[in-house]
Amino acid sequence: MSKSDILVVGVHKKTDGYPNIKFKIEKLLASNLSVTELNRPVPVLGFGMTKSVFTLCVASFYFMVNHVLLLVSYCRNNPANKVVYIPYPAVMFCFLLSLLPRRLKPKKIVLDAFISLYDTIVCDRKLLRKTNVIAKYLLIMEARAYAFADKVITDTHNNSDYFSLLFELPLSKFEAVPLTIDEHVFHYHSKAPGSTLNVLFVGTMVPLHGIDSIMACIKMLRLDKSIQFRVVGSGQSSRVVDDLHKLYPDSFEWISDWQSSDKVMAHIQWADVCLGIFGVEEKTQRVCPLKMYLYMACGKAVVTGATAWTEQCVDDIAVRPFECIPVGDSCALAEKLQSLYANRSRLSALSVLSLRFYRRNMSNKVSMARLIDVMMKS
Repeated sequence: MSKSDILVVGVHKKTDGYPNIKFKIEKLLASNLSVTELNRPVPVLGFGMTKSVFTLCVASFYFMVNHVLLLVSYCRNNPANKVVYIPYPAVMFCFLLSLLPRRLKPKKIVLDAFISLYDTIVCDRKLLRKTNVIAKYLLIMEARAYAFADKVITDTHNNSDYFSLLFELPLSKFEAVPLTIDEHVFHYHSKAPGSTLNVLFVGTMVPLHGIDSIMACIKMLRLDKSIQFRVVGSGQSSRVVDDLHKLYPDSFEWISDWQSSDKVMAHIQWADVCLGIFGVEEKTQRVCPLKMYLYMACGKAVVTGATAWTEQCVDDIAVRPFECIPVGDSCALAEKLQSLYANRSRLSALSVLSLRFYRRNMSNKVSMARLIDVMMKS
């Protein structure tokens, strides 16, 4: 291969807050491939009043300027014979590439979608109506970016199916590649069983997490001292957590401030059981959130909602690697936790199955092999 066969280009942030980006790029740069990175991340603006018009205007200015400067750098790097990999957030840069003369299109564009901006803002969180002018332009821009790319990376086959329908593009354009995590921090540690069942939820409390179902379960089991709950995180649905914590402060421990990777790992080590997602929203059916990777990499027993993803990902294995219950069913969750407390051998078996599933299907090694295969295929 000649120098710079692969060009990694974008406005991505390589921090612990974006592990999928950070470790994919780190591993590409450390591989035996010829890789050059062009990156102009938009700076975090510390003005305090993050929702002020002034701050939004400054952030928009930086966003556009960095994209323009990145576009100039891209053109200077003789892209015609290169494979270009655009990490998340990739839509704006790929949209701009689509406006350039044809001679400046690279040999291949691999766009890492990770999440859809339109789906997140309009369909999932419903911050804009579908009839809103901004929503319509966002849909057009994102569809054009995906259409211009040769391959679009999603994290699950279910998301590939959904993106294909939402943006009216052929399914062959999409490839499912697992996320990457910090495996130096998140890895297996043995834990001796204690007198209680320690149950952990980690998350940003977006609707698909189904935090209301988890809180209802905690309320049901608040008098059962054999099961201890710890909730780590805050976000869109924090109010339901706050309400229950004020009403029954001893029913669970709530850590709402930001936690470093080392601290999250310490919480996972404390746990016997880790909780996945239980939301009744459509998006719940097709995703595997990052926390599931962390839980499984650490060999933890996992209880999560039964979804299209949990069905699809275990099609070819004899034994499920995690316990599944109906989404939104707090009673089923409470019963499952009580049964795991009573059956410690099942808990141990789930730990083994979880770790094995991660190593065979979700690990960084698996993810990078798939990503490089997508990039190198003619």
